[in-house]
Amino acid sequence: MLRTAILALMPRSWHAALEAESRRWLTSCPNCGHGSNIWDLGGLRYKTSGNRHTGIWCPECGKLGQHLLTKT
Repeated sequence: MLRTAILALMPRSWHAALEAESRRWLTSCPNCGHGSNIWDLGGLRYKTSGNRHTGIWCPECGKLGQHLLTKT
């Protein structure tokens, strides 16, 4: 997994901050409305800003959709 490789290259002291920040980024499926955080979906977002749409397979309905990523 790409996230695992990235975390292996970063200092261990950053891991908790990376996970906490990634868990603040929420997704919303346009097909079924299921919400999740980007960390649980295997993603990683750190020191980023602005909302964006990205193609993600929904773990609930199994469909690919342009999920809106928003930071809480």
